[in-house]
Amino acid sequence: GINAEYGGEKPEIIWIPCCKAFLVNWFVWSSKQQAKTLHKGNVDLQKISPPEEDEFENLTTRQFTLLFNGYLLTRQEFLFQMIATYSRSALVQGTVIIWSNLEPPTVNFTLATKKPVTIVDKPTSSLNNRFDYPVPELRTRALLVIDDDIEISLSEMEFAFKVWQEFPDRIVGMFPRYHRWSEKTRSWKYTNDRRIYSMILTKFMFLDVKYLKLYTHGIDQRVRDYVNRENNCEDIAMNFVVAEATRKGPILIDGMPKDWGDKRSTKSEFTKDAIGSKKGHKDHRSECLDYFATVWGYMPLVGSIWKVSADVGEFVLCKTESGWVECGVLTKSNQLDDDKDRIVF
Repeated sequence: GINAEYGGEKPEIIWIPCCKAFLVNWFVWSSKQQAKTLHKGNVDLQKISPPEEDEFENLTTRQFTLLFNGYLLTRQEFLFQMIATYSRSALVQGTVIIWSNLEPPTVNFTLATKKPVTIVDKPTSSLNNRFDYPVPELRTRALLVIDDDIEISLSEMEFAFKVWQEFPDRIVGMFPRYHRWSEKTRSWKYTNDRRIYSMILTKFMFLDVKYLKLYTHGIDQRVRDYVNRENNCEDIAMNFVVAEATRKGPILIDGMPKDWGDKRSTKSEFTKDAIGSKKGHKDHRSECLDYFATVWGYMPLVGSIWKVSADVGEFVLCKTESGWVECGVLTKSNQLDDDKDRIVF
């Protein structure tokens, strides 16, 4: 079974009041002890500890802030529409755009909504910029870190936030990835495994602002230098930070976001500039995992196999002449009267 394969613990049943759904939480595998042996003594990393909560006590947890990393002038109109659309949610307090292009934007993003829109100009295009702390004009604990090529429904966005409110110490999002140890190469591999995940990408990620402070001031400077040098992997580094601080894995939300920057997308004006569409991207990310594990001195990422869904409807199979089918799709002509032929999962 799963426990035998991944060395997981006994499943924990969790009740989430806001979602009214039972979740099975299975922290199935932590590679910490293995990686301690593999990388023991390589680095004397400053111990990461959560910052004092008093600093954030005046920030609300009832709403969240949209946090975009803006750079490409060709995506300004799409970003404008995203701000206008997402700001319609009563749960959105405001928007912060980290503008990392030396050329200023030509679109006035403040016209997208009546809610606060703050543009933070950065002198470099570093991907570390998106996690810089402090965040000007911030009024919320929760940040929705989202790429400027991701489209998602308001209901899915709001549901993800409600889950974060129940688990504010975790990263909550929709784009999962996993780290896997290769005995053949004696190195970490960056994978997309449908059975398990240990990272959530910054394509769509809810997290507490306190982790931005940890990222900016609490980790070895070599990590930030590496992100600057390679222009990649700031999201992997943030997953390391949260896993180190909490000893917990992220939380995956069930949803159907549209990723216009995915290389499989037909919107070519977006895909040509996407980092993930470049050749050797997966290998590059594997190298990031290896380097960060060396700097940390061990692998802090924690695997999870559970997903939170807004659909709590009962899935029932009914027996018909043609076989077992979902009862909800049956017509009146072939509905069953006998309860003994119903199976409830």
